[in-house]
Amino acid sequence: MSKIILPNEILNIILNHYWQFKFKEVLIELIEPFIIEKKLIHFLNTYCFTKNLIQKNHIKYYIFCNNKIKDLQKNKINKFICKLNNLKLKFCFSENSLQVFKNIHEDLIYMMLFSISNSNYYRFLVYHEFLNLSNQLKSNSLL
Repeated sequence: MSKIILPNEILNIILNHYWQFKFKEVLIELIEPFIIEKKLIHFLNTYCFTKNLIQKNHIKYYIFCNNKIKDLQKNKINKFICKLNNLKLKFCFSENSLQVFKNIHEDLIYMMLFSISNSNYYRFLVYHEFLNLSNQLKSNSLL
């Protein structure tokens, strides 16, 4: 097998492009928790924390948001990013919280934790609304 030797100018251009793309990927990965939290807060304030707190007709959006948070949790660095920057998403990464709320359906638990952390005075009501939704999901009467 023969080695292909490129001139230094071409090699520099190739490596420069490669590291630019890598750097961009890393930056996107680092700001992802901020973007997701901003979108989730906007969704909650616009559609959920209104006259009716948690609505059944938004169940698909809750599940979608829950999956986004779950995907975020798969990368360990996101836990540290949320913790160091004091993001509300840090409450979704706590193992203790997952054990305490194990009666909530798995498709809603992360969204419930995030909603409770953002709901201020309505935490108890938000929890019960998610508990009702969870019970309905477990009985397959929704979706």
